[in-house]
Amino acid sequence: MKQQLKRAISDNKIIVMIYLDQKGNFSKRKVKVLKLNHSYLIGYCYYRQQKRLFAIEQILSIEFVQSKIS
Repeated sequence: MKQQLKRAISDNKIIVMIYLDQKGNFSKRKVKVLKLNHSYLIGYCYYRQQKRLFAIEQILSIEFVQSKIS
């Protein structure tokens, strides 16, 4: 999972992810990954239209949706 996220940063890709929040709710998010640390992804969430913090362990799946951002 973390390798895919690093690739999204290096290749300047947007991802769609299935995310499980702290309350146990699933959501599908389109995100531009900006930064990673040991436990969290910092990215721009197109759904919320703002930067968001996501726990990496709560990301259930990742799909690349755009090859490059202009």
